[in-house]
Amino acid sequence: MNANDTFGAVKGLANGAGKSFENAGNFTKNAMKEFQGEAESLIDQGADCTRSHIASGVATAFVGGLIIGFVLGRNTAPTFRKMYIHDPMARASTLALALLAPMARALNDSYGNAKSAARNAAQQISDLDPAPVVDGARHLGQRLKFW
Repeated sequence: MNANDTFGAVKGLANGAGKSFENAGNFTKNAMKEFQGEAESLIDQGADCTRSHIASGVATAFVGGLIIGFVLGRNTAPTFRKMYIHDPMARASTLALALLAPMARALNDSYGNAKSAARNAAQQISDLDPAPVVDGARHLGQRLKFW
């Protein structure tokens, strides 16, 4: 095999590869034009459908926006006001109520005990005969003369 034969074989392979690349490029261009035409046709059909069914298009956009809003709204970071005002105040009020509840129970029990003691004292006073007390106070008053 001589150099001319080798050169001719390489040249033939290069020409074949060039034609293959050229064919692939042409195929790609044609496929791209076809795809672009179909995409434009689908966009036109969508626009026509939207124009003819405006209410359903608006309702679909509204519902879609609500769904996206709910999904994205759950992942929002807390605001400054929530982090540093509302949450600490809620914790403080919960803690205050937890601390004041036993005190309120104790005051209620003490009130009940005082009420019961007052009732018993009133009962015992009403059972007493006032005559000896009045006589004792009169006798004491006679003995104390400041004027």
